Amino acid sequence: MITDIFMPEKEGLETIRELKNTMPEIKIIAISGGVRGGLMSFLPIAQTMGAQYTFEKPVDFKRLLAAIKELIGEPAPKPAPKPS
Repeated sequence: MITDIFMPEKEGLETIRELKNTMPEIKIIAISGGVRGGLMSFLPIAQTMGAQYTFEKPVDFKRLLAAIKELIGEPAPKPAPKPS
């Protein structure tokens, strides 16, 4: 699952906590664009709560895609053969 930390209906940390309580095996990626009401980053907290990866916005989509592939168990691409 991919969640933002700050959302209008339910905060990402609350979502992570609830999901990890009901489905401890779930794989989570947390994303945040900054802080709300202070200087504290919530991404380290998301990791301690069980998020396997965290990303700050703007997200590097190549890194995000690599994280998703790893979490779903997709094998890494094989290197191209060297020309003879």
